[in-house]
Amino acid sequence: NIFRSTAPISMDSTDVAPEKVAFTALVVLATYALISHRERIQRAIAAHSGRRKLRRLIAQHSKSSTAAASSDEKGGDADADANACPTVSSLHVHPVKSLRPVSVSSSSVGPLGLNGDRCLMIVKPNPTPTSHSDPNKPTHRFVTQRQVASLATVKASLPTIVDSDNGDKTIIRLSIDFGGSEKAVHID
Repeated sequence: NIFRSTAPISMDSTDVAPEKVAFTALVVLATYALISHRERIQRAIAAHSGRRKLRRLIAQHSKSSTAAASSDEKGGDADADANACPTVSSLHVHPVKSLRPVSVSSSSVGPLGLNGDRCLMIVKPNPTPTSHSDPNKPTHRFVTQRQVASLATVKASLPTIVDSDNGDKTIIRLSIDFGGSEKAVHID
């Protein structure tokens, strides 16, 4: 323990200058903070190191992109440089959380991520108690693949907006693939 000492500490003003006592106390407190928060400090250093590596990679990528653009202007090999850059091979959205993804050719990004991605979820009602219920208590619980693994077999279509007498309605069709034939799904 860093606070144990074999020699008694005298706080008599004639023995030690107040600045030295304050400095010693500051050193002891800083040492204690470093020792007690060692793991947290190590995580912060590792995160900083990771961010520094990422910045280096981005700088290298921007330099290679600039070099590729100048080589294109000079008639260089564009295919070799294109292979060095990452590309998107497929894009998927989940219209309903925890159901199978839907492949899309393009998507726009909104403030919450890809538009239409996980904007709906399956919920089930909480059992209602026979006594007085609390209005602040949630009435439903969400259901995910952690609880119901078979949700991974349910496919949801992209939302379709349909005009009706009561206003616009959003429709999502759900289906399950049973060896090549799709069946409609009813979820309670």
